[in-house]
Amino acid sequence: MVQKPQNPQYGTQTYVYTKDGIFVSEDGARSFKFVKETNGRIYLQQTGCVSLPFLGQIAINFYIAQKEDGNKLKESVSKAWAERDGKKYYLLNEKYSSVMYMSSCPNIQVSFTKGLEGYWGINKIVDKNSAFVVYDSNGALVNASLVTGINNVKLPQNGTIVFLGNPQAKFRVKYNTVLK
Repeated sequence: MVQKPQNPQYGTQTYVYTKDGIFVSEDGARSFKFVKETNGRIYLQQTGCVSLPFLGQIAINFYIAQKEDGNKLKESVSKAWAERDGKKYYLLNEKYSSVMYMSSCPNIQVSFTKGLEGYWGINKIVDKNSAFVVYDSNGALVNASLVTGINNVKLPQNGTIVFLGNPQAKFRVKYNTVLK
């Protein structure tokens, strides 16, 4: 049986385990299996058919989750996020004419699921309130510290670095000048 703690409105769904290591829905329309990839990580793969009104059926086959070993937070990070629990935050970085403001109320309420400490919904908590992103000279992503957890990165020639966080956020930057 499967439940989504973040979406209790979906209720409980039952899947039958087969000898091939696949979990199949009662109606046979969906299946799940664990796949170990060449990178050593384990993913949950979903396959099946989905009916779309006026369009018919489409086949789906994609990874919906990755196995994590947990996310032990520093006490200071845990405390900072605990203070945010139950509070609403509003979107501030979009242009006044952004569709984000027109499509729905641009706010999100922070709430945590018991048993998923270190995560906010499906998002892994990595820091209290700061991150950085590095792009190469063509604007291609090199590193996003919030996603990768990598805090040391070499800035490519003519690259760009974006610092994100509260006004009190601190970043340690080491400069090495290489002349050619």
